[in-house]
Amino acid sequence: MDPEPQIPNEPVSRAPPVLAPNQRIPFFALAACAACVAVFIGIRSQPNPEDWAALQKWGLNPPEKLYSDALWSLITSTFVHIDILHLAFNLYWLFHLGRTLERAIGSSLWLAFFILTSVVSSGYQLAFSDSTGYGASGVVYAMFGFMLMTRKYFPGFAEMLDRQTIAIFVIWLVGCLIATAVGAVEIGNAAHITGILFGIGSGALVVRKRFRRLIIAGLALFTLTSILFVFWAPWSAQWTSWRAYEAHTKGKYKSAIRWYERADALGFDKSWCLYNKAMAHWTLGDTSSYRRVLASLAKLDSSQAEELEREIRQTNWVYKTGGR
Repeated sequence: MDPEPQIPNEPVSRAPPVLAPNQRIPFFALAACAACVAVFIGIRSQPNPEDWAALQKWGLNPPEKLYSDALWSLITSTFVHIDILHLAFNLYWLFHLGRTLERAIGSSLWLAFFILTSVVSSGYQLAFSDSTGYGASGVVYAMFGFMLMTRKYFPGFAEMLDRQTIAIFVIWLVGCLIATAVGAVEIGNAAHITGILFGIGSGALVVRKRFRRLIIAGLALFTLTSILFVFWAPWSAQWTSWRAYEAHTKGKYKSAIRWYERADALGFDKSWCLYNKAMAHWTLGDTSSYRRVLASLAKLDSSQAEELEREIRQTNWVYKTGGR
């Protein structure tokens, strides 16, 4: 997955391309670092900093919000860090790699690169982990990938990416994959991998000019797909459960039942799926299916089954008497 590292500090074989005038002060890199610190302080100042109510105030939304009306959170979630060590690691590399990159390619290209890598890494993390990714790790890995790919063209990149730095990024990437695989901790590996792939692809625009149109098409497809997955991810238990709930609230009960069944098959909360599926059957007047699903729910969680029956009785009373 990672390109074979070359010996660092090798002679620059060709003149660096002129992508932008020399950017002496990395405004956006410094602003991004400041934003990460400000958001971290804001979150930690909340009474319950890890609660969704607090996190949403600072740009991090739960999956169901992204699915419906908070697509912008793919970008703002990049500035969110909850743990101090997570912030420290990302802040260090965002500052060192970010300022070097901005000085090389200019502020406009740097900002576009930052936004696109935020969207790509956050979008794929959501699609393949059933959870909202956060933090600047995906962007940092994209910067690393771009600089690794183009370090022959920019002397500052070769100096920044010495043997030790390359080893740190590769070992961290592999270590995170292993830690997640063994269940030690959940890490945004999809964001790391898609970030570095996007960075390498962007770097290929510089080093593979003959294939520029093909590379641009590939990067465009890669980016658009990360957004598409927010709207269509039928392999995701989180997304299918949201789709079922949306259909249910809109009165599309047959569609809701199908999505509840798919969410259940994908491993979403079984009692939640059975509870709502039984209610949809009842609303459709299919008492036979309602009783069958209710029996399955009772075997799994008798208290949930009793609660559902109480709700059904109350609903009938409101319907028959008009609530009087």
